[in-house]
Amino acid sequence: MIDVHTHTPRGCAIELRAVQTPSEAEGFCSVGVHPWRVGELNDAQVAEELAMVAQAEIAAVGECGMDALQGGTLERQREVFAAQVKIAEQRELPLIVHSVRRFEECMAVLKGHSLAGVVFHSWVGSAEQAARAISRGYILSAGPRSLVSSRTVEVLRTLPEESLLIETDDSDITIETIYEQLAELRGTTTAQLRTTIYRNFTRIWPSGWNAPSCCSEPRN
Repeated sequence: MIDVHTHTPRGCAIELRAVQTPSEAEGFCSVGVHPWRVGELNDAQVAEELAMVAQAEIAAVGECGMDALQGGTLERQREVFAAQVKIAEQRELPLIVHSVRRFEECMAVLKGHSLAGVVFHSWVGSAEQAARAISRGYILSAGPRSLVSSRTVEVLRTLPEESLLIETDDSDITIETIYEQLAELRGTTTAQLRTTIYRNFTRIWPSGWNAPSCCSEPRN
């Protein structure tokens, strides 16, 4: 199975680990300046972390984005997010986006950039927002929070399969449980969903990554 964004790696899936600071970057992971940290860091510290993100050996930039509930001011969050979008574009890396009640603002920052991939992690949003995101080729990643939002559940029920990924985020819920829940919601089998997610994953990370022997994925 594939877990495209996790803070609690378990070692029995292809896991894109979300690390908090560039100094923690190692292996198949993503790193960025999280919007919650924007309010904690001064300008010099932000600049230093952005410079490290630009140099770190990582598989994706992020999570980064904008959050209406926590973090610094809207303008400062926008500035730091925009800087990381540029880093991802220059490095030809996918971008993992954190968006909490800031969908419009995130979409505005992303507009006009050519990115290796954009994943809205732990997606929660309306059908109209989902349609706009996937019209740009962005992918929506479903996690535990997605599956407790009634409007998001309806979006995920019929979301085009090429626009879907799955994650555990910071939850204690296992990736197997999320696959099972999402497969039931979409009226498919867990095996078929695994094939779909693997195909989407390798479209963004075409070089592929080795999974632990206990969880080899289908190769089409």
